[in-house]
Amino acid sequence: MKNHRPLKKLVYSLTESKLKSLIAKHEDRGWKAASDIKPHGYGVGCLMIFDNGRATN
Repeated sequence: MKNHRPLKKLVYSLTESKLKSLIAKHEDRGWKAASDIKPHGYGVGCLMIFDNGRATN
């Protein structure tokens, strides 16, 4: 059986207020913020991680 790896996603937006809203929506679905809000392209972004709780073997 393969080792379980959590999913990673970069959430980004043009404004920090919109990004905070997106982060909150993702956290409601079980994602966790894995980094601070940082500049990304023309806006800002944040790394999110989702670990669905599967056991590692």
